[in-house]
Parts: sequence; C-alpha cells; structure tokens
Amino acid sequence: MTINLPPDLDQVVRKHITSGEFGTAEDVLRAALDQFDATDLRSLRQSLADEAAGRLLPLDDITRSIRQKHGFSDSR
Repeated sequence: MTINLPPDLDQVVRKHITSGEFGTAEDVLRAALDQFDATDLRSLRQSLADEAAGRLLPLDDITRSIRQKHGFSDSR
C-alpha cells in the first residue's frame, strides 16, 4: 500500500523521524494507529462501564425529555 500524505502531515512524520523518536515513517504511522486503536478500546470499555453502572438512559426516555423541554407533543 502506498500512502500520500498532505504536506502538513508529512512534515509531522518527518519531525518525529528527525527527532530520533522513530526510525521510519512506518514506525510513526504504526504508533499513531496503535494510539487510535487504544482510544477506541478505552471508549468501548467506558461505555460498558457506564451501562453496568446504570448511567445510560433508554432512548425513549431521552426523546420524551427533549419533547417535553421544547413543548412538542409526545404522541407519534
């Protein structure tokens, strides 16, 4: 696969290589994608924890609350 980065992203990748933090562009992208995956995993874990703790509301309750707040009829 070949990836063409816009100039601003290319500059960021080169900066990380020049600093010695990473050896290659592939290393920079791998680290960025690993961070992206870790963020997704943290978000999923937080959602599961919120559900287990009862911090989520049914969509019908949220819809009803919004309708009441803005004076819309609750009938559909």
